[in-house]
Amino acid sequence: MADQEIINIIREIRESVLAKYRKGDSKPSSLHERAGITDIEELYRTRYVSGYVVPHDLYPNASFEAGWCPPENLPPVARWMGRSSSLTFKADDFSGLRLDLTTHIPDLGRNPLQIDFILNGTRIHSVTLIDTGWLELRLDATTATERQQPGRTNSLDINASRTWIPSLYDRSNDDGREMSIAVCNLELTF
Repeated sequence: MADQEIINIIREIRESVLAKYRKGDSKPSSLHERAGITDIEELYRTRYVSGYVVPHDLYPNASFEAGWCPPENLPPVARWMGRSSSLTFKADDFSGLRLDLTTHIPDLGRNPLQIDFILNGTRIHSVTLIDTGWLELRLDATTATERQQPGRTNSLDINASRTWIPSLYDRSNDDGREMSIAVCNLELTF
């Protein structure tokens, strides 16, 4: 499936969710309630229209470079990466990044997975994964963007300490890719 097709599917899902909220068929999740936002349309305006948060998969100046697999619906729609990946984007005056990640690597309890996030050559965050499941991260980018020239292309490199190949652990799985983590909802914060 092409990137544009996935973006169109995301937009259709978003519109479907908005329609449910408008009709009152659903109520906001506890995450939205904790943020003090009880109106999904307000959440949408705050996160996607005002410029407060910019999703990278919809951001026209973002390019998923080496190390990324094409997007796929896990769900949610996410991109797997190998041992290292690179993302480039143009943005001025952003203060951080937000993303969700998961891994399916077995034996994390005995052999944790170390993930490093490097923005413009500066390590801005590290995390050690000891269990599977989705994890939300908020990364402070101020140290890596203090001396940045306006209009400069930013580079986010993500490095994992190890990978796995699903087909080597489960013979019924024909996925021969070398993977570490899957990333979704990658956004710039301003």
